[in-house]
Amino acid sequence: MIEDTMTLLSLLGRIMRYFLLRPETLFLLCISLALWSYFFHTDEVKTIVKSSRDAVKMVKGKVAEIMQNDRLGGLDVLDAEFSKTWEFKSHNVAVYSIQGRRDHMEDRFEVLTDLANKTHPSIFGIFDGHGGETAAEYVKSRLPEALKQHLQDYEKDKENSVLSYQTILEQQILSIDREMLEKLTVSYDEAGMFVFNTHTQFFPCKISL
Repeated sequence: MIEDTMTLLSLLGRIMRYFLLRPETLFLLCISLALWSYFFHTDEVKTIVKSSRDAVKMVKGKVAEIMQNDRLGGLDVLDAEFSKTWEFKSHNVAVYSIQGRRDHMEDRFEVLTDLANKTHPSIFGIFDGHGGETAAEYVKSRLPEALKQHLQDYEKDKENSVLSYQTILEQQILSIDREMLEKLTVSYDEAGMFVFNTHTQFFPCKISL
């Protein structure tokens, strides 16, 4: 009787080892545990997954930072990145621009004010370069001064004028656009720009070569 029992237990042990230690059984067990955890412990699983992702991102970021530091000769990445900035502050005006990963700064800005004499409305221009700084630099050097002159003339006889701030802005942008196309296409300079200027409302215009 004892021998039969031992034989039966030995047989059951071999059967259990045969089935439980098979790769298919272990795989099915893992799937079952994952499903059970997902349906009955969703919040805990999400927390673990999120923590794992954050850890992986942190490791990747550290590796990228080390590699970047090597390329920059040991300079701190953030200091090197944020040193490529333009900053301007004057009275109630402030401008801040980050070069980012571009080879050089493509954006331009201009501020024309006369707070003391108020000979013309204040002009604030942001010239966002696209694919190069040529267009932004050209318009920055020409458009604000042209607007200033025409706005001064407009202010002198505003009541009898058929123009408005918007039409003056539109006319000068189109005029600079034609002028720029004539001059810069000769030298095959290709760039784009987005002008944003505001008085009581904004009037955007994209100038491209």
